[in-house]
Amino acid sequence: MKLKIDGKMQDVKFGSLIDVQDNFLVEENSSYRVNVIGYTNKKKKETGIEIKKKEIPKHFSLDKKGTIYRIEYYTKNKFAGMVLIKFRT
Repeated sequence: MKLKIDGKMQDVKFGSLIDVQDNFLVEENSSYRVNVIGYTNKKKKETGIEIKKKEIPKHFSLDKKGTIYRIEYYTKNKFAGMVLIKFRT
């Protein structure tokens, strides 16, 4: 998977925990549908958009500090894998 982390493109693997300072962007991939858990927008598409921590409600985080969030990938409506984003505090 390709993610742009704080302006730098990175290849990441399912199951990775990625450190983010300010923002991330999920590159579009025709093989997967992407769901950034807790993030919503009017386009109903969550790829190609720079996402900041303040745009995801804290109650969707995996930890009590509100720093770790999930990006889920699906193929043909079946779960394919996920990547965790950890915002530095």
